[in-house]
Amino acid sequence: MDDALDEWETANLQLQIEGSEELSDPWEKIISFIQSICLCFEHVVGRREINLKIKGFIEKLDSIDQKKDEFGFLPSGGHDLQEFNRNESTSFVDSASVHGRTFNDPEVKEHFNPKIWICVSDTFDVKKIAKSILEAVGKNSSNTWGLQTYLEHVKDSVSNKRFLIVLDDVWTEDRERWEPLKNSLQGAPGSRILVTTRSERVARAISTDTRQPLGQLSHDECWSLLRIYKLINLRHLLFDCDSNSIPQGVERLTGLWILSGLIAGRGSRKLGYLRKLNQLRGSLKLFLGDLTELEDLVDAENAELKNKKYIQVLNFYFAGEVMVDIMEALQPPPNLHYLRMFGYKGTQLPVWITTSLNYLRVLNLSLFGNYSSLPPLGKLPMLEELNIIWMDSMKYVGNEFLGIMEPNAGPAFPKLRKLLFSECDNWEKWEDITGDEKDHLLIMPCLRELEIIGCDKLKALPHCLLRTLEYLTVKYSLCLASLYGDRTGDEWDKISHIPHIKVDSLEDINRYDFCLRASALIRFF
Repeated sequence: MDDALDEWETANLQLQIEGSEELSDPWEKIISFIQSICLCFEHVVGRREINLKIKGFIEKLDSIDQKKDEFGFLPSGGHDLQEFNRNESTSFVDSASVHGRTFNDPEVKEHFNPKIWICVSDTFDVKKIAKSILEAVGKNSSNTWGLQTYLEHVKDSVSNKRFLIVLDDVWTEDRERWEPLKNSLQGAPGSRILVTTRSERVARAISTDTRQPLGQLSHDECWSLLRIYKLINLRHLLFDCDSNSIPQGVERLTGLWILSGLIAGRGSRKLGYLRKLNQLRGSLKLFLGDLTELEDLVDAENAELKNKKYIQVLNFYFAGEVMVDIMEALQPPPNLHYLRMFGYKGTQLPVWITTSLNYLRVLNLSLFGNYSSLPPLGKLPMLEELNIIWMDSMKYVGNEFLGIMEPNAGPAFPKLRKLLFSECDNWEKWEDITGDEKDHLLIMPCLRELEIIGCDKLKALPHCLLRTLEYLTVKYSLCLASLYGDRTGDEWDKISHIPHIKVDSLEDINRYDFCLRASALIRFF
């Protein structure tokens, strides 16, 4: 039964990766946009070098012995055990290739005696290899022996025996070092020496009779490599996030720690893959297309994202409309440290963003085309950095942003050290705290850095935030440049106490072009 399930799973995995549906135009646009502007989506290479796969294969042999017929390289026809046809493998082979049966296969045990596996790695130490061979056949050796003595004992130990010797991960290209060992390994007819290497030059140097690189594996045999491992224990799953090719069956990898990303669109039901992946940790990227249907809401609820307590960094990227109810269902774990939301098209943010993230340190809200007012982010007790970027519909930032409108409200942004507003083209006013409220309210007591970039219509900065500042940067902002740029007058006097000030003059703004302006934003993505 287990064998049948494993084979079914492998077939489904193959179909999912080979026949995955193409992304719609919005996906291609949003991912291309993020790649070109933010430089943040790099192809993740998850493939291992082939000799490492063979090494892993051998290390797993005991546990999968009972499944030998399924997990081997599949033969194209019947084979006599005495005559090993050269089934294409991942190694460079001396004399003949080893048939695709596991190292501990009973038939292999019967055919070869002794069977020896040696990890050679970087240093091709002939004496060390010879000593390992002697130990494997139960022969004693002496540290006083020279190389020639070792090789003579090796020759005596394997002569007239049909042996299988695997020299794994060979790197030496020195043919003269290889020849003495090779000459000492003269066994009975049918003996085999298997050499694995990642270098074509190594294969040429040791003069193998047959070289069989990975590229010559048949299609079916390449897929059979997936069956070598017990994927239930997989820890890392990395794949290109610019394709819709997340492997089917990922929901069964309950021990998974790292998942590079997940793409979910209308009716895909892929968010539910996360339901049992409660060991996920580190960073997770979710790419969300149109999610507006009831079945999408159920799928989001099934994700149980808030139970992923080891995730500390969460990125939402939006390429379509997502209902606020679905965003509510995608509540992150409460101990999240970093949250990014990019391209959100809604007009309302989920409630959890200000009520359930008590350990959040960094928040990035970017490209919110329809969002006109900020939520009371001042309630976040541990927030240290806040970046607001490309809020085109925002015209006004009021005191509700501080989260101090409720009775008995505590300090607003008690831990915030860095605040950025960038490319908010229509932002005109930032409400200040004046009168008696100024003396009774504690507003951003730890704020050290304030950056305003590309906010041409913003007319003034709130004075209540300027007292603790150490760094003030104002770039590409026309109205503020006219207010502070000449570094004179009453308005300049209100900020002149700040130790480090960078404010564009009107002349500076006229010299800057769009490319310089965009390059200043890249670091925030």
